Amino acid sequence: MGQRRISTTVRVRAVSWGKKAAARLHDDWLGRVWTVDPEGVLLVSETGEMVSLVPHEVGNGPFHVVLAPGEANALKGLKRGTWVWRVGEELWVGDSLTVLLPDAEPWDAGLDWHALRQVDAAILARRLHWLADALLARAPEGSFAGLLPELLAGEELTDRPDLERHGRLLRWRAARVLRHLMPAMEMGDMVTVETLGNRAAGLGPGAPPAGDHFLIGLIAGTRLWPHVVEASGLKVEPVLRRMALGAAERTSLLGWGLIHEALAGAFSEPWHQLARLLQDDSNHPDEQHARLVELVKVWLERPDVLGASGLAGFVLPFLWHQRKMTS
Repeated sequence: MGQRRISTTVRVRAVSWGKKAAARLHDDWLGRVWTVDPEGVLLVSETGEMVSLVPHEVGNGPFHVVLAPGEANALKGLKRGTWVWRVGEELWVGDSLTVLLPDAEPWDAGLDWHALRQVDAAILARRLHWLADALLARAPEGSFAGLLPELLAGEELTDRPDLERHGRLLRWRAARVLRHLMPAMEMGDMVTVETLGNRAAGLGPGAPPAGDHFLIGLIAGTRLWPHVVEASGLKVEPVLRRMALGAAERTSLLGWGLIHEALAGAFSEPWHQLARLLQDDSNHPDEQHARLVELVKVWLERPDVLGASGLAGFVLPFLWHQRKMTS
């Protein structure tokens, strides 16, 4: 391909990139635009490696290239299949867009949820209660989080004719997962766990869908609060791998990429912010509580109930364990 650009090319600047993105975008990288959605543009190389160009508001992720503030409009209108290649310190997207790659040190997406267990168990439990209370008090109807109170209370799922059709359908499908997933984990029923991971993947709206965000949150939450899985006598990591592998055939390329990264211990920036709040070693509980509530509000502003779904997966192992302890 020639290296001459037409004069109408839009030039934008990227301010950060994840370690995976920096490693994948080697000097002779060549790929295509795979998908275009409000949370970014997914690029896929000829060998199947993924890189995402994302607005500044989305922030860092394992394979994100984050544009400078105010430059996300340049991503609109890009066409699926457009060739993308690296030329020097730039990424050329067809003849319409040039992205100046960052010169900053790549961002490390690695996050060890096991390390948070160093926080005093009573303190961590209190903070998870705050997080769950804030989520359930504000959870959108027709979301994974919106179902948790009914299911944790052992209630039959009621029909909601007041919701739009897609919201009612998501409630029914998500309930099929949530009603049986934690009991299966507790009993070590890996066939059911794998089946339910498959059912959750690709479920609901969003890119990737809400069900994928739920699974990512569940991976994080189970590592942080592993008691339900450990009660079965099984080890956490093989259980999570088995559950996630069931998702591979049902979700999108981006969804599977993010689930796979979560299995490998790599999470996007909002998860790092949550981990920092849960680890906060200051002695100001009121401020800690307020910051967790504010974080939930920010997550719930994400489109397509994606934030609510991720947090629902995260708090579920803790809430189920607390329910079993008090029943």
